[in-house]
Amino acid sequence: MYNRIRLFDVRGNKDYKEYIPSQALTTGSLETSYGANFYAEPIPQDELDMTEQDRCIIVIHFAKELLRLHGIPVKFVIKPVCAPPRY
Repeated sequence: MYNRIRLFDVRGNKDYKEYIPSQALTTGSLETSYGANFYAEPIPQDELDMTEQDRCIIVIHFAKELLRLHGIPVKFVIKPVCAPPRY
C-alpha cells in the first residue's frame, strides 16, 4: 500500500517539476502554455525509506539522438554499491 502521492509535470519529455505536498495548486498558478503534462503517481516505499547515502535520479528516454525525446521521465532511488570483501 502506498501512503503518499507525487504530483509532477513534464514539459517537452524532459523538464521534470515535482510539487511539494504543502504547495497550494490552482489553475491560475500552473503554467500550461509550453505543453505541460501533469501526472500523479504513488511514491514507492524505497524512496520514502531513503538514507543519506541513497540518491534519486531522473531518467529521460530518447531514440538514437538526444533531441528525439519521448515518454515520461522516470524517478528512482540509487543505492551505494558495497565492494566485496578482499581475501
